[in-house]
Amino acid sequence: MVDRRAQWPRSGAAVTGVTTAARIARDIEAHIITAGWPVGTAIGKEDELGERFGASRSVVREAIRLAEHHRVLRAQRGVGGGLYVCAPDAGPAVRAVLIYLDYIGVDLGALTDARALLEPLAASLAAQRLTEQGIRDVRRAVRAEGQGADLDAGAQDRLHLLVGELSGNPALRLFVEVLIRLTPQYTRPRVPQHRKATVHSRHGDIGEAIAGGDPARAEVAMEQHMAEVGSWLAANPRRGARTWLSWDENADGEGKQAEVVALRVHDEIVRRGWPVGSVIASEAELVERHDTSRNVLRQAVRLLEYHSVARMRRGRGGGLVVLQPHPGACVDTMALYLSYRSVSDDDLVSTRQAIESSLVRRLAGMSGEDRLATSARSATLDEVVTEGSPGNFHVGLAEAAGNPVLALFLEILIEVRRRGAPVGEPSGVSDEGCVEEHRGIVGAIRAGDGDLARHRMRKHLHARPACR
Repeated sequence: MVDRRAQWPRSGAAVTGVTTAARIARDIEAHIITAGWPVGTAIGKEDELGERFGASRSVVREAIRLAEHHRVLRAQRGVGGGLYVCAPDAGPAVRAVLIYLDYIGVDLGALTDARALLEPLAASLAAQRLTEQGIRDVRRAVRAEGQGADLDAGAQDRLHLLVGELSGNPALRLFVEVLIRLTPQYTRPRVPQHRKATVHSRHGDIGEAIAGGDPARAEVAMEQHMAEVGSWLAANPRRGARTWLSWDENADGEGKQAEVVALRVHDEIVRRGWPVGSVIASEAELVERHDTSRNVLRQAVRLLEYHSVARMRRGRGGGLVVLQPHPGACVDTMALYLSYRSVSDDDLVSTRQAIESSLVRRLAGMSGEDRLATSARSATLDEVVTEGSPGNFHVGLAEAAGNPVLALFLEILIEVRRRGAPVGEPSGVSDEGCVEEHRGIVGAIRAGDGDLARHRMRKHLHARPACR
């Protein structure tokens, strides 16, 4: 799989090409968050927003469509109509992350490492935060799986998704869903009969531990299962064409059609190997190819532009041009959804601690040569301490460990924490003490002392939860 990490600027870097409509959409979303996400409340009409932002009707309409795409707003037409705050779903957030990861090229090792780290944590939390409904749900899921005539990838994923939900940690639940939706790119769509019994037995063990309120047993059972899943994926790669999981299509009318067209165009770009800078087709050719209206196509292009997948270039030699995506779109979308879910500071910090403690222990176990080879396309340990430190330190460690999935997840956790931090809270990014702590962590990694590196990282994150 192609690795494009070296081409990517950090999400904190300036993002070029952001349209006025996208900026207005983000301002609207920020206003809704500040207001406490009052679902069902009217926030005005198109003309009122145009006056407020000093923008034309066409720009405001484009901004509204983007906010609707994130399921933040619902436009009600006709007499008494207007724009109303709605409760978003996870679909746009998950989709944005999948687009990012699809572009940079995630290998199987990064996927299985991330699952092996996060899903045992989810199982432990599910057992800790057990409710009567949770007991019923997990027992029902295991029983339904055992009664199934066959076990396809979707059936075996249901328990894993449920465990993510029962963890009670919105960030962890979203990350688990992203990882599960990536998995079909690497495995056969149907599990053979001889493996079905093994999978069901493991799921039964996990379900019993969760229903019994035993966090340690649930964590161990999931760890063992994820080790087997990793081995299975490595030994049974997918053959032939990949299957891209469909975008959610909850919009109505032309909005829904636009999402379908955007998906098809995205899939075509993926099939072509994501040729940045090349022209896919003219607007007229795309209208004919997808049997749609010009208006629907333009809405689809706006979605593609927002995710930095493609943009329409006008004039001679124009057409739909493939872009180099930027991670900011998926970080923003994830942060928006988690803001709505009111993810707690404890959940953010505990998830960061789990990820970063594992990363530093893995780095400490690598030889110097292995670390250099893994970091050849991203950051070396020297760079994460000295270049841009401490602002890029934590994400840089994930990159140095060679896992772009966990690097992205850390960016999301850091951004959500930053947005929800109390006004005036120090970030730690200009604190010399913070830099010294970073150097201490790296020193333990270089010495090959994984336990000390983990201890220093946990202590550091506990004292400086806002550190980036």
